[in-house]
Amino acid sequence: MHQRRLGEPLDQRVTPSSACFTLTGDHRHILACGYWDSSFKCFSTDTGRMVQSVFGHRSIVTCIAYSPQIGLPGSSSSVSGNGVVASGSLDATVLIWQWSARVQRIVGFEEDDVVVNPRAILTGHEHPVICLAVSGSHGLVVSGSQGGTCLLQTVDGDLLYSLNPPLSLSRPHLACISCNGHVILEYSDGNGYMAVYSCNGELIAHQALEEQLLALVVSSNGRYVVSGGFGKKIIIRRLQDLKLSEMLPPCNSTIRSLDLTHDDMFVIAGLASGEIVVVPLGLQQ
Repeated sequence: MHQRRLGEPLDQRVTPSSACFTLTGDHRHILACGYWDSSFKCFSTDTGRMVQSVFGHRSIVTCIAYSPQIGLPGSSSSVSGNGVVASGSLDATVLIWQWSARVQRIVGFEEDDVVVNPRAILTGHEHPVICLAVSGSHGLVVSGSQGGTCLLQTVDGDLLYSLNPPLSLSRPHLACISCNGHVILEYSDGNGYMAVYSCNGELIAHQALEEQLLALVVSSNGRYVVSGGFGKKIIIRRLQDLKLSEMLPPCNSTIRSLDLTHDDMFVIAGLASGEIVVVPLGLQQ
């Protein structure tokens, strides 16, 4: 496979991780952050060419997330291909952006606007935002910052809940939102800790981990959480109580990123060695 470089190297203040990259819904563009100029950038997956730099934050963008825009204002149908993008930064804010499938770029309030402005500015954090997730179908954004603050907000900027961590944990690291609106947070305190919250901010389940995680993904049916990290194992847990469902044989290197096929039949793991591993799951069965 021909290798392509996504722009210049990331800023030294940012640790490269899966939180720095996301794909648009049609898989035709990669959104990447962590650059010195406080932008995030859009790259074509076909050519590797940068097609857009987006500015709005006052400091380095540390994390970025994409979700199909379903049932939100400006979305005419579930198959429109439009998306909502959330970006978090060292400036302690989260910005909400509109991705247009028609013009294949981040757009302003009108697709033809020359100046691209965020749809909303989400505040409430006092320290750098280090993880986030967005759900276009629920209109929700969850974000975590240094010091432990985790906020559940709407994509319009309304604060819904401050998510209280179990056991006074203070290092949120990974975040996901399920199709049912459940919020999954992984904390890097100690060996790691995972917690599940309802869309009403209620803590449903929490579980101590035996390894530090680097990747987290939720099945499309909202029933399972799939994770991986330094332990080199892909681990599947039931979302409702975080009980272990299955542990796959270890990979030959640290797991840096994870994704699931749309039918949850396969998990794709990106390894620190540079390999990409595809493993059958069958979570829909």
